[in-house]
Amino acid sequence: MYSDERYKLGALVKMEFFVQDGPPLTYTAEVVWIDKVPNGDPAKFDVGLKFVDLRPEAVQFLTTLLGPEGSEGDNPTD
Repeated sequence: MYSDERYKLGALVKMEFFVQDGPPLTYTAEVVWIDKVPNGDPAKFDVGLKFVDLRPEAVQFLTTLLGPEGSEGDNPTD
């Protein structure tokens, strides 16, 4: 995700997803890497997250929303 806040490695972040025709879904993710982005970009930091303590239905939802593990874009060097 992109953020103006500099998170510390290992910090836990609550993420809320708003879905059509349903209540918001809240998940917890751990900060696993953070990179400063160049001046002029829309945010100050690019933040890598790892979701934690997910139930199987949450994994299925996030996979549908974000794509499967190993898909393009899940590596900070992409």
